[in-house]
Amino acid sequence: MKKLFPSEPTLKISNTEKIRYHGTYQIRNITTDQYECVFEQFHMHVTGKEIAVQFLQEDGFLLTCQSLQKMTIERIQR
Repeated sequence: MKKLFPSEPTLKISNTEKIRYHGTYQIRNITTDQYECVFEQFHMHVTGKEIAVQFLQEDGFLLTCQSLQKMTIERIQR
């Protein structure tokens, strides 16, 4: 099913405990203290306490955590 209004992939970070991504991605690792995925040409790794991930119906995810300890986003070398 095609989207009526396609949007560009976007990453939003608010209150440092909420991370929202709209777009396609691949999950690499999910635990209660780590989340790892790949989107576009980037690799994202998040470390925190009580990480919870909600998968959005179309594309993307909403990640929340009690406290964010570390977040890295690195460009994948090709």
